[in-house]
Amino acid sequence: MALRDRNLVPEKRPPVRKASIILGIVLAFLLALIGRFLIHGFWIFPLEIQTASMDPVLKKGQVVYVNRRAKLDSGDIVLYQHPQSGEYLLGRAAGLPGDTITMEDRKLIRNGQPVAAAWQTRSQTGNTISGRISPRDQIPELKIAPGTVFVLCDRRDECLDSRLLGAIPQQQIVGRVRLPE
Repeated sequence: MALRDRNLVPEKRPPVRKASIILGIVLAFLLALIGRFLIHGFWIFPLEIQTASMDPVLKKGQVVYVNRRAKLDSGDIVLYQHPQSGEYLLGRAAGLPGDTITMEDRKLIRNGQPVAAAWQTRSQTGNTISGRISPRDQIPELKIAPGTVFVLCDRRDECLDSRLLGAIPQQQIVGRVRLPE
């Protein structure tokens, strides 16, 4: 094969047009935007904490993620909608369907066993609860109905939870809050 038979000059490709580059960038941006809306709409979304009802675990102004598809366990922090006003609130799933709840002197008893979690006995300052007991801190034995969740706030003196609202229907539970690591 002679040297002159070889094509040493690469083929000239047509130049990439600016319109093609811009179209590619716009399409990538639109796909990312659609993906974001699908993920946030149906699975997980960010939430900025607006109140101190779950302090010190969740601080006011902190951003957490709410998982709409997560299975609830006792002790999980949930975002739920107030049954009458529609306002979004945070609380802890203290009792799931079928559980029996009792509260004596601010101490939660679930299925006959005292709940010994740290969140159970915290006050507004993060110290152990002591002092006066209000009527809402005494709950007679209550069986949680199917399709409902009994929700308690960590800062019990300052929030609306199942002690005042009753058990929250599961349709009003938006999702489980993923705690920061």
